[in-house]
Parts: sequence; C-alpha cells; structure tokens
Amino acid sequence: MVEKTKRATTMEDRFWIGNVLGKVLQRCRKRGLPALPSLVVQADTGMVGMGFNYWLELTGQPQQEDQHALDAFAAEERFKCYQKHALKIPADAKAGFTPLYWDKQSRTRRPTLHQTPEAGAQCASCGTNLPLTGHCDSCD
Repeated sequence: MVEKTKRATTMEDRFWIGNVLGKVLQRCRKRGLPALPSLVVQADTGMVGMGFNYWLELTGQPQQEDQHALDAFAAEERFKCYQKHALKIPADAKAGFTPLYWDKQSRTRRPTLHQTPEAGAQCASCGTNLPLTGHCDSCD
C-alpha cells in the first residue's frame, strides 16, 4: 500500500484507522452501499470495534454499548457486502459472526443474530444476567 499511496506511518493502527473507516462509512452511506468497514474486525476478538456505532448514527439507528449487539449489526452489513460484491455465495448463507470470532470462543454453542434473550433475561440456575448467547457463561 505504501508503494501506491507514497505514504507511510509508524503509528499503530488504533491511532488512525478509526478516521479512515469513518470516512469510508460516510461514503458508503452517501452512495447507498453497505458498510464496507463492517468487514474490518479486531484481531483479538473477530468483531468490529465500537467505532462501528458511527454507522448506526449515520443510518438513524440507536447506538449499541454491548460489543456483541454491535457486531450483530455489523454482521448484517457484512452479509449485504457479500451479496453485493461476491461473485457467488451459497443460497443458504446467512449473516453471522466472523470465523475469527468463533476461533476465539471456547464454547461450542453459537448465538444466532435473531435469537437473543430479552433484556434482563437471567440464568435459571444462578440468577446472573444472560449474555447475548442466551447461555450462562458460569453454568453452561
């Protein structure tokens, strides 16, 4: 990339990438495209960063404080990107978390994007609030 742009930096990505992705989000919105930055995920989680909330702001949707809830929105946008730009996707393909996300998980059960527990849902065994997976991290 340095060869093409003639620009280089020694700064870590986290200090500048948000500005670049924000500009891409603005252009995607202006041109009626899916959010291309939804394809950019963090290496340590396999999910988009909290800066993806900017897309929700641009599209008039409520901001998400929960990382998994935010990535559920990003997963829908990733799927739209695949539908628009991929040469071929399986007929039964669905939006979902990234393979990197699943590689980072120690559990084998996977949450689906549209089957999340209601707000305030609690584990029947220990009473803790359930995460988006709907499964208690302590008991399951």
